[in-house]
Amino acid sequence: MSNTIFKPKDNTTNGLISITKFENDVLRLLCNEKNPQEVSNELGVSIHTVYAYKMSLFEKFQTRNLHQLKKFCKS
Repeated sequence: MSNTIFKPKDNTTNGLISITKFENDVLRLLCNEKNPQEVSNELGVSIHTVYAYKMSLFEKFQTRNLHQLKKFCKS
C-alpha cells in the first residue's frame, strides 16, 4: 500500500508522488524533529536503513536536504 503526497513541481503524474508506508513513517518522524538515530530506534531498523530511506525521499521529492523535504510534511 502506498500513500500519496501532493508535489506541485511534478507534472508527469498530475502533481502526485507515491511513497510507501515505511517512507511515510520515516518522513513523519523526521518532520517531527527526530534525528536518524531516534527514527532508527522507534522503527526498529538500522540507522543505515533510515539513511537509505531518507535519500530515497530526497530523490522522490527532488530535494537536497531535510529542510527542503520538510516543506512536504503535513502540518
